[in-house]
Amino acid sequence: AAEVGLPLTVTVPRVLMRMYRRSRTSANITTQMPHFEYAVRCEWGAEEGARSPQRWWDGMPPGYTLRRRWVDIARFHELIA
Repeated sequence: AAEVGLPLTVTVPRVLMRMYRRSRTSANITTQMPHFEYAVRCEWGAEEGARSPQRWWDGMPPGYTLRRRWVDIARFHELIA
């Protein structure tokens, strides 16, 4: 069988600075220290020619953006490397 490979492009279009935040709930007070949050954009190209509806990813959008802290991105990279 021929191997199908879609080109993946990963970019970081913006980095957000999340300031110190304090929330009060009925149970306790939670605090979050200031941190950077990275918006990571993942896009993959479409194959040449007509798309067949038999693959599970055909109904998905051609890309998506996720927002994560750097430590989460590093842990994910270690997992797949």
